Amino acid sequence: MCCDDLEQALKDELIIIMDKFYLQDGRIMNAVESQYYIRRENRDSGYNYYGINFCPFCGMGISFVAQGFSS
Repeated sequence: MCCDDLEQALKDELIIIMDKFYLQDGRIMNAVESQYYIRRENRDSGYNYYGINFCPFCGMGISFVAQGFSS
């Protein structure tokens, strides 16, 4: 991982690594192509997922897209 804060966020499941096709318990809220998502609990049920390509803590590129690879 790029930094300790990201590693902790992954352990706390605040940020998850998953292919978007496997996100079955919520809704993707933006059109960012990534395998990293900020996960926020929805008030009604499930989760809202926000795709990110860069670490929100240190700014380093973390997704395949940010590193120059496309799927």
